[in-house]
Amino acid sequence: MRSVFVFLRDTTEQAVNNLLQQIYHCSRGPRWLLPDGVDPYLYVDFYEDARREFETDEWIALRKALGGEPAVSLVVDISGRHPGDEQVKEFVSTVLSNLHGVAQDEYTIHCWSLQEILSGHQEEGHPFFDYNGWYREEQQQGGSAIDSGLPDSLRSIPLTLESVHNLAKSGRVIEAIWAYRQISGVGLKEAKDYIDRIEKDY
Repeated sequence: MRSVFVFLRDTTEQAVNNLLQQIYHCSRGPRWLLPDGVDPYLYVDFYEDARREFETDEWIALRKALGGEPAVSLVVDISGRHPGDEQVKEFVSTVLSNLHGVAQDEYTIHCWSLQEILSGHQEEGHPFFDYNGWYREEQQQGGSAIDSGLPDSLRSIPLTLESVHNLAKSGRVIEAIWAYRQISGVGLKEAKDYIDRIEKDY
């Protein structure tokens, strides 16, 4: 799964829950499936661990872009069975049209405003959630274009389960989650749960 994150100010989890039910007529959350049914495109949940999982400089940049501390954070996992481009952009745009916030995709650390998403603004030559563009660029370069937007500490991690366990045991949770997602292809929540289990067993 691929993921995007939405960080909101001046709201509550209850207000977000009400908004999603009102707009999407989905079941009461958290953990909303959109569309609500057999084969959803999007899996939406509250993202409780954002502060703990962000590096200090990334958190400072997020607070600056948002104009303060996030009150509510969402993680949106996009199904691997569907492209999901339009659905995720529509979802994020709808939420940001109704609530004050910014979004992040997993390809850059840029905080995307609603205006940037709607206008097709580009960072590092790509619009918001351009996973196909990043993939094509990676194939053309013969390396990982996605890695070019990552901090050096993430680029040098060997992609093995042993390194994932070592990172988790040494307290490098963000790197462990990232490495496990690269190896397994799972979404953020699944990777976080896996790393949490390693930490508890340690």
